[in-house]
Amino acid sequence: MKTTNFAMLVMLFAISAGCEAPEIVSPTVAVSEDKDANADSSESKPAEDGSSDKSDEPSDRSSVENEPPPVTSIPREFEAKDAKKGKKSRKAGGYLGAVAGARFYAEYEMVINSYKHALNLYWATNGEYPKTHEEFMDKIIKFNKIQLPELESGDEYLYDPEDHLLKIYRPEG
Repeated sequence: MKTTNFAMLVMLFAISAGCEAPEIVSPTVAVSEDKDANADSSESKPAEDGSSDKSDEPSDRSSVENEPPPVTSIPREFEAKDAKKGKKSRKAGGYLGAVAGARFYAEYEMVINSYKHALNLYWATNGEYPKTHEEFMDKIIKFNKIQLPELESGDEYLYDPEDHLLKIYRPEG
């Protein structure tokens, strides 16, 4: 009984003391009333540095935080954010975009870890790494039933036997 009385006394004290809600300060954003007119006028003007806006070319997302550099004719290591699925979600932003983008990112990170693990097991078993792209695709990817993510059209996978990495590139032409 003494414990129950003590617990009730503590609850009564907590209720009587009260709790203050923290003050939440919301930042204010100034919004232009003629937003569409300003957007149209800024698009038609050349940039201050003299370069022109080229909307026909794919957007370079390398300046965006946590986005991989663009795919070029120079092969670079495949990253989870290089896959086709998930890019639209990350670009859309917001809560749902973050959740959907994170789902694909996690899925593709598991694929990357799977092929790296399979490559290490291949080396441990055979004492050497695959010597060609075809051997890598046959003995690592197909043998272990690893489903590589779909890339943007024009991009291709390339296994580099020099550093034992799966890379992506865009062939010229």
